[in-house]
Amino acid sequence: MMLDGRFEERSDDPHVLARLSLLAGDDVLPEIPVSALEVDTVLTVADVFDPLKEQLDTYGLAHVQFREPPSRDQFRQLGEQLGTLMSETDPTVAPFVEQAVILNLISRFGHGADPTLQPFSSDYLTLHSECSSRPLNDQPRYITLLCLEPGDNPDRAQTVVVPMEAVAAQLPEPILQILMETRYRHCINGPMLARPTTNGLAFSFRDFRAAALDWTTEGKASASEVGAALRLLLHSMYRRDLMSGVCWRRGLMVVIDNCRFFHGRTSGPTMPGNQTRHLIRLRIL
Repeated sequence: MMLDGRFEERSDDPHVLARLSLLAGDDVLPEIPVSALEVDTVLTVADVFDPLKEQLDTYGLAHVQFREPPSRDQFRQLGEQLGTLMSETDPTVAPFVEQAVILNLISRFGHGADPTLQPFSSDYLTLHSECSSRPLNDQPRYITLLCLEPGDNPDRAQTVVVPMEAVAAQLPEPILQILMETRYRHCINGPMLARPTTNGLAFSFRDFRAAALDWTTEGKASASEVGAALRLLLHSMYRRDLMSGVCWRRGLMVVIDNCRFFHGRTSGPTMPGNQTRHLIRLRIL
């Protein structure tokens, strides 16, 4: 037996105030807890790949500082060593795509941009796992970001990461059970919001902000119990002590395991300045 419902956040939900404080405020989050691998010059992909992969397997994050950013081809080759590159097929982002798989994340728009253009705005991005509404085999395993220009203020527009394992540890077993029996309603073949993996519990979930989240549960939970589970999940995601961030520098590359970390972004200036933040991204299956 399945039950359908709709989740909509309330203005007095604890995560709403926490989200604004953490993502839209002026505080600088602590740096990600993985020391950067210093790379002077990229001669071959193999020079970088082995230590990068070791960091990624150990921590779920890799953190590499190049003296100068790798070329687009070198960046792509590194991604190909990690897995299969995902094509960027959304027509909305087509003007920002190179070589079909490299997305240019440029802060071209100010706050309040169309939601589909938020990755290219200076507004904050809510915490999420990438492509959470797609079937599991179409969700990337890794997100790779490389900084070409950090922008006018590197302390703003930080990429934020939150470990899923730490979020799961805040949730009581009955709540976790509900999340492991609930999925997005429109994604019939999609995964449950939470699922066990060899690295602990992984989530396929996005904070939809003020937009509605339509869900289906295959367990015995009532609509109010599913709503309570989602509110507690969101509250647990926005704990300051679980968050760390990236203050971008030219040549810095970060790889995020999409099965081990939620990620998002703090807000930048209200309008981009003369030197806009420019990252390039690969999504890797």
